[in-house]
Amino acid sequence: MRKFLFLFCFINISLFGQDSFPDHPIDIITHASPGGGTDTTARTMALAIQSINDVDIGVFPRTGGGGVVAMNYFDRQIHDGHNILAITPTHLFAMARGQSTVNIDDLIGIARATDDPLVVMVHQSSPFLDLNFLINYGKSTPIKWGTTQVGGVDHVAGAILALRANTQLDVVPFSGGGQIVTNLTGQTIDAAALNLTEAFDQIERGIFRPLAVLSPNRISLLPNVPTARELGYDVVFSTVRGYLVHKDTPLEHIETLQTIFSSGLNNQIFKDYLIGSGLTQESIAIGEEWDLQVRELYEDARIAMLELGIIQNPEILEQYMSPYFFPRVLIISILILSLWAMYKNRHSKPFFDLGFNRTISITTLILIASGFLFSVLGVILGLSVLLILLQFAWGQENKKILFLVSAITPIMIYLIFSILLNVRFPGILWA
Repeated sequence: MRKFLFLFCFINISLFGQDSFPDHPIDIITHASPGGGTDTTARTMALAIQSINDVDIGVFPRTGGGGVVAMNYFDRQIHDGHNILAITPTHLFAMARGQSTVNIDDLIGIARATDDPLVVMVHQSSPFLDLNFLINYGKSTPIKWGTTQVGGVDHVAGAILALRANTQLDVVPFSGGGQIVTNLTGQTIDAAALNLTEAFDQIERGIFRPLAVLSPNRISLLPNVPTARELGYDVVFSTVRGYLVHKDTPLEHIETLQTIFSSGLNNQIFKDYLIGSGLTQESIAIGEEWDLQVRELYEDARIAMLELGIIQNPEILEQYMSPYFFPRVLIISILILSLWAMYKNRHSKPFFDLGFNRTISITTLILIASGFLFSVLGVILGLSVLLILLQFAWGQENKKILFLVSAITPIMIYLIFSILLNVRFPGILWA
């Protein structure tokens, strides 16, 4: 009987101890307001997933900062696969500028839902019959180019095209693709690079004339429209909408998510959404294919922004502009200074007569407590308090020097890294 009870308990522990994923709702963290293309794509996909899987999945908008708010929120969550980051090129540009605590190497691709190529368009009554005509016009008079935001994918696409073609742009920013469509219809701007989904209806109705697609190959819905590459301009940009998790997510959870997303994206609900948007199933990519593409897109974005001067960091420091770099430099610097102080004070009196050097012991305790300081007070204030404590430990008695060092050092670090080198400080040092 005892053996039976033991076996029964063992079976129950084994069954209930298994990792059941997902075991609570999955959040897709987006940067878009409800009703936008990214939001609609995510909600349609979530609906498709729920229709065939016993999975509770929803969209969780965190708007602001061109995707930075969403990325930083995602970075603070538990990385077990229940929080998924929805990204577009906007996020990649923000990463390339060092504006987020998320780094491209921290992310692993789950699935791409749409690959929406940018198309250079003009009004049907425009005198610009082809892309070369438009470019030649811009060499004497700047082209009024509509964009959704300065530094966004459509702005960078136009600016790179102008750079490669040696022509001029006069960028006119709007709050969204809808306003660009309205202004291109009203002919208050000369041209714009719009997503196919944003203007396919106007193309079909003969309101807009597509001059070139910014994709590697011609697209089936516009077979007679050449690519920019065909015309001699190596410019490829599209608005991808895809989903990623943190690299710390367990591998088995990543594989489960890829299976779940694949089933949803290939469901008829999502297929109908693609068709209605003027896209095909070629938009869908799962796992490694999407993971490789997002890294290529990031590198293209970084190079483009360097070419345009949007990123102005010295080339030798480019690889160090991540918010992760500064905390590591700071920690290493403090440790080196502390070791030096310990060495210089190695002959000081023992601490509580226990045989431990007083300065070494107190410095060690302060450094252990520094994690709490930075997590509670943030980088600048935490560093100030840390320097005050360390100076006390090292025997600094001059109050003027103590407070000057503790106040000026963090300010100088901030000015050098944040203003001069454009490194974004994470809110918490250990982020």
